[in-house]
Amino acid sequence: MATVPDRVRDDLLSFDRSAVVFAERFDEFLEQYPDEWVGLYEGEVIFHDSDHQKALMEADARKDLVRNRILVEFVGTSPVTMIL
Repeated sequence: MATVPDRVRDDLLSFDRSAVVFAERFDEFLEQYPDEWVGLYEGEVIFHDSDHQKALMEADARKDLVRNRILVEFVGTSPVTMIL
């Protein structure tokens, strides 16, 4: 059975923690960052911006952080309709 290297496992666990925090605190983020992109690292907000491109550039500029662990999500005030 193949094992996942420690760094990959750590990156996935960190990203997962941020995803859980985003889901749990979505209502709070909706009040603080309506219609903005929010970047989380280790479960903490590290940036937010209404411009998607700027948010991604901010994530890329954070050389002090492991990029694989940065979660960038949109805090939308309107429901999104998806056709699957």
